[in-house]
Amino acid sequence: MTSLFIAQAAGGAGSTGGGFFGGPLPMILLMVIMMFVMFRSQSKRQREMDAMQKALKVGDEVVTAGGLHATVTSLREKTVILKVAENVKLEFDKQAVATVKKKSDVIEA
Repeated sequence: MTSLFIAQAAGGAGSTGGGFFGGPLPMILLMVIMMFVMFRSQSKRQREMDAMQKALKVGDEVVTAGGLHATVTSLREKTVILKVAENVKLEFDKQAVATVKKKSDVIEA
């Protein structure tokens, strides 16, 4: 009976290293990969948003970040003038424009 406990103790002492998957390295590697993927997708979205805002032109139907639907009537360096209704024009930062509606999305009344 005592020889069984000695054999288990000797076998257990040799396997304390754990190999590659037993240490903190895989967890750190996984976190680095996740951070890379998240930052990459965020920077891609930011580049797309910047390109969309630079491509704005007069007559575009847009939706602001606040949900206001309007038509671009004038562009300035950092702002855009939007026509909301007849004789109602508002000035917004270009960054407030969230999306440009496609021509197929616009329904004429």
